[in-house]
Amino acid sequence: LVEGALTSRKMKTGNESILIPLKTDQADAARDSFAKLVYGYLFNWLIAQTNANLAPSGGMDFD
Repeated sequence: LVEGALTSRKMKTGNESILIPLKTDQADAARDSFAKLVYGYLFNWLIAQTNANLAPSGGMDFD
Protein backbone atom coordinates (compact mmCIF):
# COMPACT_ATOMS: atom_id res chain seq x y z
CA LEU A 1 0.00 0.00 0.00
CA VAL A 2 2.68 2.53 0.99
CA GLU A 3 5.03 1.34 -1.75
CA GLY A 4 2.36 1.91 -4.39
CA ALA A 5 1.58 5.37 -3.05
CA LEU A 6 5.25 6.33 -3.20
CA THR A 7 5.97 4.91 -6.66
CA SER A 8 2.85 5.74 -8.69
CA ARG A 9 -0.01 8.18 -8.96
CA LYS A 10 -3.64 7.54 -9.77
CA MET A 11 -5.30 9.34 -12.67
CA LYS A 12 -9.04 9.26 -13.27
CA THR A 13 -10.20 9.15 -16.86
CA GLY A 14 -13.94 9.12 -17.18
CA ASN A 15 -15.18 6.28 -15.02
CA GLU A 16 -11.90 4.37 -14.71
CA SER A 17 -8.64 4.96 -12.86
CA ILE A 18 -5.16 4.21 -14.13
CA LEU A 19 -1.89 4.06 -12.22
CA ILE A 20 0.98 6.03 -13.70
CA PRO A 21 4.47 5.12 -12.46
CA LEU A 22 6.46 8.01 -11.03
CA LYS A 23 9.87 8.92 -12.37
CA THR A 24 12.77 8.12 -10.08
CA ASP A 25 13.20 11.71 -8.90
CA GLN A 26 9.46 12.01 -8.23
CA ALA A 27 9.45 8.76 -6.23
CA ASP A 28 12.49 9.96 -4.28
CA ALA A 29 10.71 13.22 -3.44
CA ALA A 30 7.58 11.32 -2.35
CA ARG A 31 9.69 9.03 -0.14
CA ASP A 32 11.51 11.96 1.45
CA SER A 33 8.25 13.83 2.11
CA PHE A 34 6.70 10.75 3.71
CA ALA A 35 9.77 10.23 5.89
CA LYS A 36 9.67 13.87 7.05
CA LEU A 37 5.97 13.55 7.87
CA VAL A 38 6.48 10.37 9.93
CA TYR A 39 9.53 11.86 11.68
CA GLY A 40 7.56 15.01 12.54
CA TYR A 41 4.68 13.06 14.06
CA LEU A 42 7.07 10.81 16.00
CA PHE A 43 9.08 13.78 17.28
CA ASN A 44 5.95 15.65 18.42
CA TRP A 45 4.63 12.51 20.16
CA LEU A 46 8.00 11.95 21.87
CA ILE A 47 8.15 15.55 23.11
CA ALA A 48 4.57 15.35 24.42
CA GLN A 49 5.35 12.09 26.26
CA THR A 50 8.56 13.54 27.72
CA ASN A 51 6.78 16.69 28.88
CA ALA A 52 3.96 14.66 30.44
CA ASN A 53 6.43 12.46 32.32
CA LEU A 54 8.55 15.37 33.53
CA ALA A 55 5.65 17.59 34.59
CA PRO A 56 5.23 17.97 38.34
CA SER A 57 2.41 15.75 39.56
CA GLY A 58 0.94 18.21 42.08
CA GLY A 59 1.35 21.26 39.94
CA MET A 60 3.56 24.14 40.98
CA ASP A 61 2.75 27.80 41.33
CA PHE A 62 5.50 30.04 39.99
CA ASP A 63 4.17 33.37 41.33
